[in-house]
Amino acid sequence: MIFAELRGKLGVDYSRAHERAEDLLTSTVFGLLRYLTPADGLLAILQRARPVRVEDGTIEARPDPNWLEVGLVADVGVEFWPYWPGYGEPDVLLTLRDRAGQPVSLVLIEAKLHSPKSGRAGVDDELTEEGAADPDQLVRYWRGLQVLPGFPSIPRHLVYLTKHGAAPAGELAESVRRAPEMRLAWLSWRDIWAVADSAAGTSLPAADLAQLLAYKGLKNFNGFGAVPWQPHPASHFWRRHGWFTRAQPWRGAAGAASFWGREERS
Repeated sequence: MIFAELRGKLGVDYSRAHERAEDLLTSTVFGLLRYLTPADGLLAILQRARPVRVEDGTIEARPDPNWLEVGLVADVGVEFWPYWPGYGEPDVLLTLRDRAGQPVSLVLIEAKLHSPKSGRAGVDDELTEEGAADPDQLVRYWRGLQVLPGFPSIPRHLVYLTKHGAAPAGELAESVRRAPEMRLAWLSWRDIWAVADSAAGTSLPAADLAQLLAYKGLKNFNGFGAVPWQPHPASHFWRRHGWFTRAQPWRGAAGAASFWGREERS
């Protein structure tokens, strides 16, 4: 949450806290991930991302642990909401560095919670010229990533993070159609929960993160947590006052006739 506040995402008087739930979650999750080792946190998550490919005209997003080369990565820098004039303000920029501190790859993460990507382009919309602002948010960020100054010619990737249980094929297809060269992958918040849950036994930040995502329903099904129902022992049924212990024999009013000819007298 601290990074969302530092970047003014909540408003001075928290007036935007409700509409910024997406930014709050992004800030909290990736803020906690900074306290995990790259191997246990960010790199483990990136390896669960599903690269998007077009096969026989159909969009496919399948797991591929080798889609991103992480063997040389010793450290990951995290930058929240970098401002790119002309391209926008993406959520998280990760700089993967080797042991010498040299960048070896850039990964941009655009996170969504309750809403789809903004500025979606329709099928009939004309493709924009290279370098021009694109109505599709992912394409716009991808093009901004290509011209990012201060980095050598290193691989660049874009990860679309959503709460879906399966890849949002429609949204991904729109972006790939407009930028076929894009190195795009899809990731679910549930993937982050899975990584955090696996490290929760040895890491307090991971335990907090797993608990937060589980509380928000952004987790995989891992069994029921309720205590199994235990039936009353059969023998208790026949014990005196074992059931309805406060019940008393019914008696009518004084002098009133009772069933089967018996009269209740005062």
